Amino acid sequence: MHDTVTYSMLEFTLLRDLCLLGFSGLFLWKLNRNPVSEGDAISTEDRRYLLIRACLGYASAYLLNGALQMISFDLLVVITQTLPFMATYLGFRINKEPGYVTEIIGMMICFACVAYIIYSEEKM
Repeated sequence: MHDTVTYSMLEFTLLRDLCLLGFSGLFLWKLNRNPVSEGDAISTEDRRYLLIRACLGYASAYLLNGALQMISFDLLVVITQTLPFMATYLGFRINKEPGYVTEIIGMMICFACVAYIIYSEEKM
């Protein structure tokens, strides 16, 4: 009897992130660069916001990977394809950004095509 080992998406994402951190650390060490030291490229205040945004991005990715076990894949694809709609709506409501007609039409066409592909009768 042959036993198979399965890994969850969360373990894969964690392994990927640790490898990226390790390789980037080795690369920076080889170039003799300190990414934490003050630089001219970004101010201290902007650096703080960038760090918070990166941490929130990783947290949302891990939560999404944890939710993969609770929802179906087609629902996950629909949710991820509606993220541009949500970003445009929040930008309009919170930041008072203009919503361009071509942007909205393009998002609606892309969403309709994804929904058609997902819910079409032909299954492989």
